[in-house]
Amino acid sequence: MMDILYVRKQERGPFLKRNLRLLRDSFNWHAREAFFFASLKTKTRVTRAGLQTIRRWSKSDFSKFDVIIFNYECNFGRMGEPIRTACEAVEELREKISDFPAVLLISSPNAKSVPSDEEMGLFELVFRREHFKDLDRYDLNASNKEKLRTTVLSCPLIPANILNFNRLNASDYGFDNPPSQFKYEVSFLGQETSKTFMRTEIVKHVRESGLHFAGGIHTDVRNPDRKIPEALYSKRLSQKEFYEMTRSSIVNLALEGYGQFTYRHWECWALSSFMISSPSVNEVKLPFEAVDGTHYVTFRDSDDLVEKVKYYMEHADEREEIVKNGRQLFKEEYNFHKHGEFIVKQLKGIL
Repeated sequence: MMDILYVRKQERGPFLKRNLRLLRDSFNWHAREAFFFASLKTKTRVTRAGLQTIRRWSKSDFSKFDVIIFNYECNFGRMGEPIRTACEAVEELREKISDFPAVLLISSPNAKSVPSDEEMGLFELVFRREHFKDLDRYDLNASNKEKLRTTVLSCPLIPANILNFNRLNASDYGFDNPPSQFKYEVSFLGQETSKTFMRTEIVKHVRESGLHFAGGIHTDVRNPDRKIPEALYSKRLSQKEFYEMTRSSIVNLALEGYGQFTYRHWECWALSSFMISSPSVNEVKLPFEAVDGTHYVTFRDSDDLVEKVKYYMEHADEREEIVKNGRQLFKEEYNFHKHGEFIVKQLKGIL
């Protein structure tokens, strides 16, 4: 079994909050990289350490590890530049770790974010959450494009932790069958993540169409100055309330956020709930094959969205077939052991 040094995310904020997060994350894995980390744990021996700790190590301290994986936020000293600062940390440690393969994990939501060609030279592999299928969209040379590997966002419904990650079965979570009754025709709840107010405009259009809509938009915690129209504003719901709304809706919207693939995709598959997604999800590579029209449906624009909501409201058989396919995909692919085997195969290829 391989021995991995995982250089974890650097927590920010007040001393007490930082340390409480560190304590929590040593037992419960719930952040964007939770699926990757739990998968890695199933097939390797993982030592987690912070950058400040390993800076004090000698070269011999690293010798017990086969591979060093750096979280892209391991040296998050400057807002908006985590990849650059992570690369600076690797450069700083180069003399001590030059004999050991270095790997970068990027859990940033937006598929556009990758290191530059120069920064790529520091790593043998880069695991990038849902990178673009078309690698020519990256301004990278051919050899650096070949270093990209895909991983995927975690599902909030699955409480992966240090006690259950080896025996957790996705089939035990969510629902195997779609609801038999509905309260709403269409729903969406989320924060406004776009400078163009994309989500707000779509929700406004759907509401004005006359469809029975549930949910709304709440303020983005990262950009609280983005004011949401009062008529479209909705408070945050508890996880239980949100999942009840999802199950009570004929159609759920999986609108692009900071990333193309969102928590909503996993949640709808897990909850056996039908979704219509932003088309950008088709641009990114997942560790498995999810097919437009088979596991979800996409829309071209706001008018097309409303038309498709109305269509699938009237065609329950087609809708339920897509829901069934999505649930099966969730049960097969939200699998730590399966993704762990994929990760280890990629890591062995650089040894």
